[in-house]
Amino acid sequence: MNTIQYASVKVKRIALLVLFSFPFLSIISCTQSDFTTYYFKITIDKKGYITSMQNISATPNREFSPADKPSPLLSLYDSNKKVYYEPVKADFN
Repeated sequence: MNTIQYASVKVKRIALLVLFSFPFLSIISCTQSDFTTYYFKITIDKKGYITSMQNISATPNREFSPADKPSPLLSLYDSNKKVYYEPVKADFN
């Protein structure tokens, strides 16, 4: 096998590795979503709970969301049953 053929095989192997690992990388990145402006950052986890709200315009960044009490981004209330329904999954496009 000459050098050109060896390099071609190596490039194909790397391309296959990247191709097959891409879906796993996208799954890992879906654990939370960050929404940021110049002044404020909100982090929402994959279940739909706000896990962080920070003022990023000043140092140190002030945190407005308690770490031990994540808040649902949206919850529904059934007034007949007097029950709150909290989110179980959040998808963002």
